[in-house]
Amino acid sequence: MRPLLLTVLCVLLALFFGFWGIQTAWIGSLPNQNPSDYEVWATVLLGLGLLFFLLPFVLWLMVSRKRSNT
Repeated sequence: MRPLLLTVLCVLLALFFGFWGIQTAWIGSLPNQNPSDYEVWATVLLGLGLLFFLLPFVLWLMVSRKRSNT
């Protein structure tokens, strides 16, 4: 798979999981909702969003270091 395509895919997944996590946290903060029911799920989704956001940077850094060593 092309590196640029993989980067775009990871950023799109990061946006998807990030917005989904924010929406889940928002739903948990509404009246008549128990926030503890939503906090773990929102944390997992935001963590996945952060992972997919940082993954392309780590991969590009690894590739650039590998190219500079050879």
